[in-house]
Amino acid sequence: MSGRHNNKLPTNLPQLQNLIKRDPKSYTEEFLQQYRHYQSNVEIFKHQPDKSNKDLTELVMFLAQVWLSLKIHVCMH
Repeated sequence: MSGRHNNKLPTNLPQLQNLIKRDPKSYTEEFLQQYRHYQSNVEIFKHQPDKSNKDLTELVMFLAQVWLSLKIHVCMH
């Protein structure tokens, strides 16, 4: 766990997804950051529904993959 702080935080969603699944407690803040980014993208989509939004698509897939890991972590504490 402490080694994580010595490394650069992941800059891509698949890498972060893997880290969250392995250790959800340590990556809660990174998840919340991505969740806020998702919320911002949803607002943009509401104003421009005809415009393609690759970021939103990737964030939806990311959230779907890690949600259960974090939900279990939150429920256990």
